[in-house]
Amino acid sequence: MPSTGVPVPLLTAGVGTVTVAGFLRSVKKGPSDGYASVSESEQSGAGSNAARNVRRGDSSSSFVAILRELHHLVVNAASTPEGRSIHLPLHSMVLSTLLLPFILNISSQNLSFHQEKISNDEVRRRLEAERRKEAENEQWLAVETFQLIAKTWAPKDERAEVERWMWCSTAAGAGIWTERRQSPLHVNGKLRVHLLGILEGLLAPKSGATTKSTPGPDRQGGLGLGIGLNSMRADSNMSTPQRSRTLDPEAVSSPLTIPQVLQSLLQSLYRIFPLANSNVPDAENLREPLNQIVVALEKGTRSTLPNHSPHPPLSLKHIKDEFGILALPSDQAEDFREIICFEALLKMLEVGEESHRRWFFANVVETRWPMSRPTRQLSPLWVHTENRKLHAFLRASLSFIQTSFSSLKEDSDSNLLPFHNTCSAIFSIVRNRVIDAIAILQGDIQDIHEQTSESSASVNEAVIGQLQELVVKVTIEMLGLSGEAYRAQLMIEDWSRDALWKDLFQAAIKAMILDGSWEVALRSINHLTKTWPPERPIISPNIIITSVFEHLTKSPPLLPSTDVTDLLRALS
Repeated sequence: MPSTGVPVPLLTAGVGTVTVAGFLRSVKKGPSDGYASVSESEQSGAGSNAARNVRRGDSSSSFVAILRELHHLVVNAASTPEGRSIHLPLHSMVLSTLLLPFILNISSQNLSFHQEKISNDEVRRRLEAERRKEAENEQWLAVETFQLIAKTWAPKDERAEVERWMWCSTAAGAGIWTERRQSPLHVNGKLRVHLLGILEGLLAPKSGATTKSTPGPDRQGGLGLGIGLNSMRADSNMSTPQRSRTLDPEAVSSPLTIPQVLQSLLQSLYRIFPLANSNVPDAENLREPLNQIVVALEKGTRSTLPNHSPHPPLSLKHIKDEFGILALPSDQAEDFREIICFEALLKMLEVGEESHRRWFFANVVETRWPMSRPTRQLSPLWVHTENRKLHAFLRASLSFIQTSFSSLKEDSDSNLLPFHNTCSAIFSIVRNRVIDAIAILQGDIQDIHEQTSESSASVNEAVIGQLQELVVKVTIEMLGLSGEAYRAQLMIEDWSRDALWKDLFQAAIKAMILDGSWEVALRSINHLTKTWPPERPIISPNIIITSVFEHLTKSPPLLPSTDVTDLLRALS
């Protein structure tokens, strides 16, 4: 049987002989649980058919059969209000199954398996076009099923509500965040726009204060087999009638008042930015609704839908829990929204595909850099959030630079200029924003400890020293770039005349040699020796020699390395 890339349990777990029976078809009311279930014969029939399809190796047909069976069960349950459960059973499992058409490309894998036998290019293109159309139909069917679920069953709790938001954003961003620019998984641009419309409806709180309501027959009318793909595609701005909230985050619990939820949702939407700002078809249609949702979340403003209130404000309690710092009476939760949203972007840039990280550094980071703190009483909570923001930016920048240097060795020169341009943008932010922000942060910490009659020396050493060391590491990497080498050289020479920065510079060099890979260590030493000749070194050779031999003792190269041998010969 050819490998499909999908574990058999995954194909059958969500809709197998037992699990789907939890919410299945509206045949008769269960004696104890109060919601409709499926007879044993129907359960075994559906499960055995799916299992036979998988055993035959027909993964695409089995997957489509599972998806259609799930859609059929949801339609039957939604069209029969009597005895239906208030909340959808197996909610997480059902949504996971509906997401499969957006994250897996099962049928095209089968096509690739047989592609060697297809010698005619015209036939191959025709088959690929047919497969793309089939995949699009599967995705629309999954969206139709999801939309029917959202209209019929109220979320059981805040977790289920967040799962629905993440389902929409993940499906809308499918096939984008990949290791190659051209993803084998295709999602139609109109479908992405439709998914964002659904998400906006789910996110937008209605005006006024209401409580959760249970589904009633008056809301079920017309939600039967008559719902088709065409009507689904036309209704892109679906709102959820089951629940709405007041704007008091302490009085009514809302997932959007929790910083971690807001950050996770924004990260899934940020991942769509490169596609929405590209030149591919439908990118312009995608850009506007995406920006509307993201800006509303970042600023806490109302959505574009009529009769909807602004998003609920963040909860100061949740912010304190996230950062582990007590708040002052003068702290306002919404003052932290901008910096929390920006941190979500920076966390995302610590990992991911290089071309997308490069795009975000060059086009997004500078424009979304948070403004200075509000003119209220200086707050330990604000100082802590500012520290995390700077740490996140410097870590993401250093990670991008070092991993990109590694990939440039194996890649062509086509990415060299974009890499240099991105590094210039990063270094500009470091010089013009980060260094000044660190100095302000250092002063804020001292002021806070003076107000509380505590010593600030240990805090400065732990917080400010770490930030300054990261700045030094980024600057050392800039020595290897022709466009930024001179600026980096001047900065390091200025630091060598400052006692504090000189110690930080030496500590950063030792850390890059001892804690980094041999590739980072050798590149750092090479930058220094090429920039400053042996007769006037910027750092004592004894520090480099001692660090190199300590690294050799702790972590010798796995294979004989000519670069390490040449370095040892030069140092001797």
